[in-house]
Amino acid sequence: MIKVIVSLSLILISIALIFKLFSFSKIIALQASDNDYIAGQFNYQILLLLLAFVTVTVLYFLNGEVTGGFISIGAIYAPVSPVPVFGIHEGETWLSLGLSLSLFITFFTALFMFFQVRSTGLNMSLLSPFFGWVLLFSLTNSLSEELIFRVGIAEALHEVVSPVTLMLVSAVLFGLAHYGGMPNGIVGMFMSGLLGWLLMKSVLETHGIFWAWFIHFLQDVVIFSALTILNTKSNTPLTPN
Repeated sequence: MIKVIVSLSLILISIALIFKLFSFSKIIALQASDNDYIAGQFNYQILLLLLAFVTVTVLYFLNGEVTGGFISIGAIYAPVSPVPVFGIHEGETWLSLGLSLSLFITFFTALFMFFQVRSTGLNMSLLSPFFGWVLLFSLTNSLSEELIFRVGIAEALHEVVSPVTLMLVSAVLFGLAHYGGMPNGIVGMFMSGLLGWLLMKSVLETHGIFWAWFIHFLQDVVIFSALTILNTKSNTPLTPN
């Protein structure tokens, strides 16, 4: 039980630190780009990756091979436990569901983001010089958050709660953590919470982070694209995440 308490405390501390990383990143002051938003995001992602790897490393020493078991591609063809209310039926595999979710969720994230930024006079040409950075940030941000919000939570609580509870905890914490993100507010929190539930389900059922990381990465490409356009247009850096 002590190991569980220490593991859970570590996850909660890591999540709390995420909210402070943007402020801490100003200390690094690496100027990776002439664009202030890109430069700030670069420093933020360095700290976020460091936080995620420190968290997972400590969890590995606490819990050994169980933590390592989640940090893998996993069984991408694994069967899916049915959830009829979400249209997930008996006989589906994570290959078909993962691809469907990737397309469906990304489409609605893009649609939602479009309506959030269209009032600013959306200009896609602002994105093209920085799209390489968008891909890099999407890779690092999605990996870091999956290590903390999925692998970390699963490892901290897998011995004491059911998979259903793990998915609920992931949904609540992931949703709350993104209340001030993009999309923001209650709608953004609900969308992030639902995504957190689905991604934890994929991790538990495939015993790996491939689908969680891939689906999360696609959402981050859309979100970081919108943030880059907004920040480049306004020249006023917005909070990352």
